[in-house]
Amino acid sequence: MANIQGTLFDDFLFGTSSSDYIIGYDGNDEIEGGGGNDTIDGGNGNDILYGQFGSDSLYGGSGNDTLDGGVGSDFLSGGADNDLLYGSRGNDTLNGGSGTDTADYTYLGGAITLEATGVIQKGSLGTDILQGVEIIRGAIGYTNTINAATATGSTSINANLASNSLVVNNVPGIGALNFTVENFVNVTGTANADTIFGNSQNNVLSGNAGNDILNGGGGNDSLNGGSENDILTGGLGNDTLTGGTGGDKFVFNSLAEGLDVISDFSSIAGDKIQISASGFGATSTNQFSFSYNAFSQSGTLSFNGTQFAQLTNLSSSSAFVPSLDITLV
Repeated sequence: MANIQGTLFDDFLFGTSSSDYIIGYDGNDEIEGGGGNDTIDGGNGNDILYGQFGSDSLYGGSGNDTLDGGVGSDFLSGGADNDLLYGSRGNDTLNGGSGTDTADYTYLGGAITLEATGVIQKGSLGTDILQGVEIIRGAIGYTNTINAATATGSTSINANLASNSLVVNNVPGIGALNFTVENFVNVTGTANADTIFGNSQNNVLSGNAGNDILNGGGGNDSLNGGSENDILTGGLGNDTLTGGTGGDKFVFNSLAEGLDVISDFSSIAGDKIQISASGFGATSTNQFSFSYNAFSQSGTLSFNGTQFAQLTNLSSSSAFVPSLDITLV
């Protein structure tokens, strides 16, 4: 085991193929661990630490540091200030420390799932634990998911993928936690009342239990309210809306939003379609018509002859009546 030490200045330090202890001391250092299970301490300054091979322990110390464990099950500790911690292959622990810290999975080469317990699932690439991290960045082009279904107690979430925002409410002993979440596509809520907004991608948004508010934003989205009384807005694009159990509300704000499919409308359960009167230019529910197809058990919903929704899985033509099931607001 080599003991490698830097200076008070900016150093480039390289480990061996064995397990090394490397410390940079002061200065803005760049340190590569090489092989073996290394311990690397950047010390003071804005350091760049690479664990490379083996199960390494990286400590940024003070300064705005960049830590990359590389291959293996690594421990990354940013320390003070604003640090960048790269998630890579293996079962890693990423501890940002103080400051505004980022867990970055840009170069992972796969999708991630952020769970309610602060765990990142990486599929066959491993499982990470996040601690003291404020920004979580997935790789562009992958179906990254926020899954809050395992949250306990009264915890709920407010997620807005368009603004890269995630607020976890009622965390025991803490209250609310605010995160920045970048390049996420799908969200599953908690068992409580969640608010979930999509972005311009084709999102899959699931409310789970609780009285949830789901809004797809842009893209061709799939929204599922789950149990209880939910509010679903497809937004722009051709969306699929499933209320789940409970009395759900399906919101349409404009004819220009696209053609949505409602898969489980039930007037018996108390479902309603809510129409923006100003957005549609509507003055009466008499301007809406519903045409039922007994063979497909579905029907088209139109405003002044222009279709804006398809209702599927209907048992009869009386399963939807515009004058009873549409609310103008």
